[in-house]
Amino acid sequence: MNGGFIETVYGKIPFGELVMDSLPDAPYSDFPNIFSKENKYKERLPLNINPKLAYFAGYFFGDGGLKDINKTYLKTKRFEYKIKIADEFFLQISFIQKLFVELFGKCPPIRSAKQERMFYIDPTCKSVYLFLTRIFELPAGPKANNIRVPVIIKNSGQEIKKWFVRGVFDADGDTRAVERGFKSQPRVKLRMKSKIFIYEMKDMLSENFGVSVNGPYPDKLTNSVYIQVERHADIISLAAQKLFFHPIKRWRLEKTCFMLSKKHNLAIA
Repeated sequence: MNGGFIETVYGKIPFGELVMDSLPDAPYSDFPNIFSKENKYKERLPLNINPKLAYFAGYFFGDGGLKDINKTYLKTKRFEYKIKIADEFFLQISFIQKLFVELFGKCPPIRSAKQERMFYIDPTCKSVYLFLTRIFELPAGPKANNIRVPVIIKNSGQEIKKWFVRGVFDADGDTRAVERGFKSQPRVKLRMKSKIFIYEMKDMLSENFGVSVNGPYPDKLTNSVYIQVERHADIISLAAQKLFFHPIKRWRLEKTCFMLSKKHNLAIA
């Protein structure tokens, strides 16, 4: 993008400084499809776990949701297989929309809830809904506080695990906003409702990205728990390993690391 700025609640970011990378197709490993190739839904579903699907799943664990089909049946006598994925920024939800097309062959429109500063897609698709519940073990309804890292991710190689972690952090992770200048006490944080899941994410982040992770700590105000990376060398390492693909979060982390590298005379690989 050329010229102009994107506005956040903390200031402005030049469009030209934002990076929107594509996700790789490899490595991947096949898994048994839950539907036959001639399934009655006549819709495309992934046949393997690859970086794109792992990232999408991770993002969904953070900012995705499945409508409670049992509640809709009680009200309307039919199951409504609605999926919703949201983000504060149009750039990111546009990226998720394109990823949804690549994975599932459908292009749901982007909608907005201006009063909440949110953009989202909310397709109704039974095959994708069931795919997410069966392959990634998501509850068929609101995400419970005891969601777990799915077995298919735990049994995958390191690269797939890293893409799942990136998806989770792009959804629910953050780093300090630096639109108006460098912030003291920088950190990379992940906050979620599920204590079980946050412990698993702590292990995955530490083991696969090679950084020291503090927490979990309780946050009584939001009824959640969080972990965070605080060591400056580890924050720089996360930037070098591209923990964030979300363009706004990535920009913030890279700006933070630029200042840290100057302060400590360290290089960002």
